[in-house]
Amino acid sequence: MSIDFEREGLLEDCSGEEARQARRELLERLAEDGVPLEDLRRAVEESRLALMPAERALSGDAGYTISEVAERAGVEAELLLAEQQALGMPRPAPDDKSLTEDDLAAARGLRQLLDAGMPREGLLDVARVVGQAMENVAAASRQLVGEALLRPGDSELEVALRYADATAELTPLMASLLDHQYRLRLREGLRRAAIGLVFLYYC
Repeated sequence: MSIDFEREGLLEDCSGEEARQARRELLERLAEDGVPLEDLRRAVEESRLALMPAERALSGDAGYTISEVAERAGVEAELLLAEQQALGMPRPAPDDKSLTEDDLAAARGLRQLLDAGMPREGLLDVARVVGQAMENVAAASRQLVGEALLRPGDSELEVALRYADATAELTPLMASLLDHQYRLRLREGLRRAAIGLVFLYYC
């Protein structure tokens, strides 16, 4: 059943018929994609409707609760929740099916690290560092993309489509760049550690 977005009050802050039509089309696309009306209403209230397609592109298809991910990955749910908190992410509710295949893959990676002998508290310490660093990287990336993609006079629909396309195209490139930088930093750190060990050994 189609939604009367005007009656729902989701077009009220649009200035002009062109903006209203662009908002309506974006809402229709998102609704057809399965976004609930309440989520659309919240996005309009928070002025982030144009970013919703990009958010969904990054989220993937959600379908797991935290308990389901824990069971499939062989990791305690409490540890997964502690890691979420250490990363600076909100803790999902027990019955919230917001976790994705990527979350499951990450949990399985955590299981492998535990099996390799990595201590639980040490992994949480690393998660805190990663969370802080990734927050800065994500903020810088958002600013960069915003400056590159925004055009004067853009409608919400144009911004939404452009951001969604850029997210799908650029996110894998950024992930590859971050992986490369991590390896470089780790290699340099190991080199310095080796020099320090040699110095201690001979002095």
